[in-house]
Amino acid sequence: MSHAVLSAGAAGRPAGCQYYAGENTQAPFTFYRHLANGSKAVVQAEVDNTSGLCVFPGATCKEEHYDFRCCDASTWVKDGSGTARGLNSTVCNVFMQALIISWVLYGRCRRKRQAQEEHDDEQGDEDEGKACLLRRCATCVQRNWKFVLGLLALVVVIALEVAVAVLLASLTQEKLSVTSRNALLATDSFLVPVREIFQFLEDAVTVKINVAIGAGRTQEVKPILSMGISGGAALGSVAAAIVTGICYWPAAIDWLVAPYSLVDAELHCSVSHAISDVVESAKPYILLRAWQWPFVFVNMALRGFLLGSGEWKGFVLLGIVEQGIALIGITCFFLHDPSLLVLGMITFIGSATATVFMLGMLRISSINQNGHGAWSPGEDGPVPVPDPDTEEELQDGEPVQVPAHAESEVMYKDHAIREGLYAMVLDLSVQMCRTIGIYAAGSRMGMGAMYQISTLESSFPQFGLQYIAGLTLAFRILGAQFVAQRQYLRFRRFFVVMVLAGGCIAVGGAITLLPYRDVLSFDLAQNACEFASEPGCLPIYVSIFGGGGSSVDDTALQNASFSAFVQALLAVCLYRMLKAGLYACLDWSFMAKAAVICFTVVFIPSILVATLVIKRVTAVFVAMYLPVLVISAAFAWRIHHNIRRMIRELNDEEQSSSDDEGSSESSA
Repeated sequence: MSHAVLSAGAAGRPAGCQYYAGENTQAPFTFYRHLANGSKAVVQAEVDNTSGLCVFPGATCKEEHYDFRCCDASTWVKDGSGTARGLNSTVCNVFMQALIISWVLYGRCRRKRQAQEEHDDEQGDEDEGKACLLRRCATCVQRNWKFVLGLLALVVVIALEVAVAVLLASLTQEKLSVTSRNALLATDSFLVPVREIFQFLEDAVTVKINVAIGAGRTQEVKPILSMGISGGAALGSVAAAIVTGICYWPAAIDWLVAPYSLVDAELHCSVSHAISDVVESAKPYILLRAWQWPFVFVNMALRGFLLGSGEWKGFVLLGIVEQGIALIGITCFFLHDPSLLVLGMITFIGSATATVFMLGMLRISSINQNGHGAWSPGEDGPVPVPDPDTEEELQDGEPVQVPAHAESEVMYKDHAIREGLYAMVLDLSVQMCRTIGIYAAGSRMGMGAMYQISTLESSFPQFGLQYIAGLTLAFRILGAQFVAQRQYLRFRRFFVVMVLAGGCIAVGGAITLLPYRDVLSFDLAQNACEFASEPGCLPIYVSIFGGGGSSVDDTALQNASFSAFVQALLAVCLYRMLKAGLYACLDWSFMAKAAVICFTVVFIPSILVATLVIKRVTAVFVAMYLPVLVISAAFAWRIHHNIRRMIRELNDEEQSSSDDEGSSESSA
């Protein structure tokens, strides 16, 4: 035997063995043995003489018992993780949402108050003026109660989508075994890129409809929607058919689901599931996710149409149906049977039901209103998005002046195809960085390295991305209308707000997460504790948490890897927000060029150095998201450049018009 039983120290910790890389004052996990009567008993640690790590061979991890886990996070880990999550939510979420709503309402009240003050008598004492100001603000809020309700409904739907994403990320990380979670990560690493590639359907449809509205060409809204629906269904079906063929190609599906199989082939770890079992459990999930795509892509087009045309009721209904079904499925089925099959069924049924429901509602609305309903724009077209900054310019039915380039850029089929390809190149380049990085870590560093990345990936929607969902949506919608209506100064202010918001989220994440990175890492990756139940599995455990004087201690999950996560979080948040802004500028070709250059010049050298020279999982993770940070910086520069150019052109036009008027008066 290479391990011996040790006596417990004064604090209940066995003397002489190490739990993980770093300070080892408390055990991060508690191990149990399943008893015949259905109860469980705590297992004491033994020392592995080869590595010096604590091992728990008495834990019942080889056998599967219903509703029994052989190990879980210790109390101090759970308490610390709960504190970190609460701080992160308070600092980032509550303040961000309150700031957004307050900013919008204040802007509306301020503009209405200023307009009314122009007609007020300037006489009166200061106290009376203050009382009058309060009454005006109260009246303003009363007059805008419909807008407030609509804004709150939109916030609720976005919050529901965010809640489902966070819940899925948390539960899949917590409930699925390490091999199942790695299988989920591997399959999603080539399924999600396809989904994200076609994200341009929603983004492009939203932007194009807003530009059409701003340019006064509402007759083109309906063709945009038809093209989005038919194109989404066709592209989704083709992609699903290709993935189905891959599922029945044994060599391909084995490597796609378990790229770590060759690296860990020599390990004698009975806790790890057989590759064939992992593939068979993942195959139904892959097929369900693939054939979900036609519905997902159609929903993207519908969402883009509803957002772009200002149909908030339809957008709210679509979100409630799709996310509501997912939430019910998670709470009623996945919690009781956490498997990839159940997860695939939930997502498939939710998307399919939402598509059928919304297409039916769209058809009924069109028939009842003779093709000129709110969801089938006729001559009057849809109502523009209610926005506090542009409300005055749209009153009294006055036409909005738009630049010539905005009218020429309204959706036509040739433009749509070309610009859609540009957007696809952007998303493909970014997603390929992620996919290549995941498979590089798995195929060259093994299961543990892949699970580290899996843990970090699941942290994005839990600690950062959920806070920017509303801002990104607003920037995509209002930004396109600002540009189409030549409200360049307002677009610039919105752009500054987006950059600051991304920085605030990064600072908030650093403040609330880095001090708790140990407990968060142990909590998020607690399913990997089972690899400390036998000596043959310790190499996998070490590749995640370090320990035993291993060469990978510095890149353990709770050390450098989690520190790199905060920087990657900043890159992803800025990228998603600034991409929406560049969409609004209709700068499609620049996005594609920047993405291709970053992939070629930044990612390829980085991933080669990370896998062939440094050979550390943290280096691979940094290589995955370094191009995203560079692209974000390029997007910020480009948006700033576009704003300056548009303002300069507008000033030149005004100056030219003023000179022409002066010449005409002189001639007269």
